[in-house]
Amino acid sequence: MTHAHPGLLSPPSSHAIAATTGRVDAIVHVAPVLCAALANAGYFDKKELLSLRKLNSRLQGHTSKDHALPGIETSSGSLGQGLSIAVGMALAAKMDNQTWQVAYTHFFNYTKGVCVMRDVTPKFANGFKDYLLSVKNIRHENGEVLRQNTALAYYGKFRALLKQAYKQKLLTENVNDFIDGIKEEETEREFITLEELRTLAETKCEVDVFKNAALFSCLTGLRYSDIEKLIWEEIRLDVADDAVIRFRQKKTKGLETMPISQEALELCGERLNPTDKVFKGFKYNMTQTVLKRWLLSAGIFRNVTFHSFRHTYATLQLEANTDIYTIQKMLGHRKIETTMQYAKLLDEKKKQTTNKISLKRK
Repeated sequence: MTHAHPGLLSPPSSHAIAATTGRVDAIVHVAPVLCAALANAGYFDKKELLSLRKLNSRLQGHTSKDHALPGIETSSGSLGQGLSIAVGMALAAKMDNQTWQVAYTHFFNYTKGVCVMRDVTPKFANGFKDYLLSVKNIRHENGEVLRQNTALAYYGKFRALLKQAYKQKLLTENVNDFIDGIKEEETEREFITLEELRTLAETKCEVDVFKNAALFSCLTGLRYSDIEKLIWEEIRLDVADDAVIRFRQKKTKGLETMPISQEALELCGERLNPTDKVFKGFKYNMTQTVLKRWLLSAGIFRNVTFHSFRHTYATLQLEANTDIYTIQKMLGHRKIETTMQYAKLLDEKKKQTTNKISLKRK
């Protein structure tokens, strides 16, 4: 069984080819077809096809990662192995968000469906960047141009593929060394005040697990993705019997150790098996429907999203005079500039209070 990517920007586990290179029946053997397809896609020179199944050749009847053949990610094995790997690939694709798929669609449109490795140059990559900064958003019907931060996310996927392609020696030069990324645009970060948070905590929510997860985010600063996948094994007690979370951030992949308060621990409920999810039943669709109704019940009418609870944690910590570097560590930010945006937000809110007290009668 071989797992091969047919194109440069094909999202992992969504546009891959799973081909059984072992004997399917007494006559058919797919290895020559697979090798020919890889050569035609530009993974290696077509002349190498003449060495198929010869001694010391990379092109064997059972393709293997040990042969250092570009485009091959899984070695061949026993018959039936392909089915289990293909199912795993499909499930992984279903679990992932849609960013890869949309980035691929934009790349496909940019190249008009035709691109091989030798086409990928710094000029080509910069052209794709300019394309993303001017193209319309295909996910919306209003015809608006992609927002800068959305273009940044898609271009980030492209650059990640460039890095991987160079690592696998599919590209002869590291194109990323010669191009610049898209600069992140500062956006307004909505948050709720401490009084609003307390009101929200006192307000009944139709789904208890959602309420607990949302308040947990306010008390810890964790993202939706990290709360949704949190399991009991990751919540531990340190030598002083204080609760800590040791987990790997889904977004940054960084390994974090985070102390949490007793209130946050109580929101987790009764401890279950180590591999059980802490907030079992917590689903993404709740962040749309359930959240809106809960906010309205609490008298909060602003555009508050689930991610706003992470912003709430940061701003409330700043208001409580927690130093910016500690907040950076708690949020898992790699750059202090990212955390500093919350300080700017708080300064702006302070400016808005200057004219609220006046000596003049209205």
